[in-house]
Amino acid sequence: MPSFETKSHTTHIRLNSLFDELNEEEVNHFRRLETINQLFYTRYADEFHSSRAYGWRGWLSLLDLLPQHPLNVIDLGCGGGRLLQFLERRWVGERKGHIHEYLGADREEQLLDHARQSSCSLPSRWVSWDWSVDPITLQHFHREAGADWVTLFGVIHHIYHPSVRARLISQAGDLLRSGGILSVSLWDFGAQARYQDKSLSWAPLIEEGTLPHLILPGDTLLGWRGQTSPPRYCHWLNPGREAQLIADVQSLTPHLTSPMLITHPQDGNRYLCWTRR
Repeated sequence: MPSFETKSHTTHIRLNSLFDELNEEEVNHFRRLETINQLFYTRYADEFHSSRAYGWRGWLSLLDLLPQHPLNVIDLGCGGGRLLQFLERRWVGERKGHIHEYLGADREEQLLDHARQSSCSLPSRWVSWDWSVDPITLQHFHREAGADWVTLFGVIHHIYHPSVRARLISQAGDLLRSGGILSVSLWDFGAQARYQDKSLSWAPLIEEGTLPHLILPGDTLLGWRGQTSPPRYCHWLNPGREAQLIADVQSLTPHLTSPMLITHPQDGNRYLCWTRR
């Protein structure tokens, strides 16, 4: 894997309360991984968007959990906005449901540009938002009454450190109104042989100063369609780490029920779905 420079990008990230449990070494490592992923999505944003024109198969099962009244939806890490198009086709078109408002939030401006240019008749807003800088709050998203469905799709596997993952999910749960659903996808790439063969060496990062003991079990570097630089940082949660994540979220957010686990054999993701009491 070719070497790539990230040092000049690491001084602009201001950390919030998500990272209170990280020590200085872990914070610096977190920043480095964040920069790598931002470089990846800047480089491959258009190709990444074009490869994701349709919703995931597992989303159909998630629709069965949603309230039947007009929905306020907050899609955190919305990318190019395919969840909105999925809702227009499946929730409104096929199930005759209603969307009061959809809000998509992402930090990658190129992906947001694709979302803004998509044709959709549903009421929607798009906001530039970086979870590593701004905590998730109702004030930030201007929803005093709370949301009916909050999603974190394709996000958690990019987040370093167990405590940060749990705190981010907890903050997302705080956006819900009573009876609302929080759905979080866990990319199960570690259980798929084709991704085991695609994992990249950490050696170039270690040569540039990454401390090996900060690379945790499940932490992986993956390329994109045969390209290896810049890679993307991904974390695979095996069942044991998934159970610990659930326990950590429950301790931080007692107003959420125990989650329901939903899987689809052709989806490649596991979904954890919490309900706000």
